[in-house]
Amino acid sequence: MCSLYIDGDAIHASFFLKDDTHNLHNAIESVYVTDPGGTNPATEFCPNSKIVGFCSEMANIGKEVHQGVEFEVCSTPLWRLTLNASYSFLNRDITYAFEACPM
Repeated sequence: MCSLYIDGDAIHASFFLKDDTHNLHNAIESVYVTDPGGTNPATEFCPNSKIVGFCSEMANIGKEVHQGVEFEVCSTPLWRLTLNASYSFLNRDITYAFEACPM
């Protein structure tokens, strides 16, 4: 985190990165796989699925990277008035290892 203070006002900035080399291991996410019963309501295995013809299952992810930045500005222009503004940006890249999913 980096902070800058000017006459009682403050500016903060943060950058973060989480990936396989920065302690992000064994992430488990919900993935969709093809329903073995197909799209026929009489034979489908997942009748309550959000996507027809697919089943949702929890799977270990092959690779996942989370990175982003946060900015915050705090100001007190008047004695009883404080203004705060902030912005966050998150970028997630997920690579699924479908070959590891049971079928």
